[in-house]
Amino acid sequence: MVLKRIYMYTIVTLLFSTTYQTAKSKLNYDFYFNNRVVNLGIIPLNRNKTVVVYELYNKSQNNVWIKQVKSSCGCTTVNYSKNIVKPRERRKIYVTVSTKYKNGYFSESVLIRLSDNTPHILRIKGNKLSQNTD
Repeated sequence: MVLKRIYMYTIVTLLFSTTYQTAKSKLNYDFYFNNRVVNLGIIPLNRNKTVVVYELYNKSQNNVWIKQVKSSCGCTTVNYSKNIVKPRERRKIYVTVSTKYKNGYFSESVLIRLSDNTPHILRIKGNKLSQNTD
């Protein structure tokens, strides 16, 4: 009888702890970016850089933060606040693309990994004029 109680107690404890850990690890994240692809169109020869502003909106009841940012090349830099994005808050992400040495069509991307660990790719494309057209 005592052995049955110990056995049942152990099973209930294991089930509770497993359920608790699963619920704890699966937080409900819900957020979006105002735009994932920005087409800059035709860029004049005299423009050497362009800044694109993306906005992250946290629609969930949980805090969201940016864990990692990687740009596709050295011509792209990203500036953002390292602070937590609280529920119902917005955060701006500034992406600067140097177009000084671009010639013709280009496409750059920025990988952003948020606290949910999934990758989010933001793209910037455009066409730098290669010569003056009169």
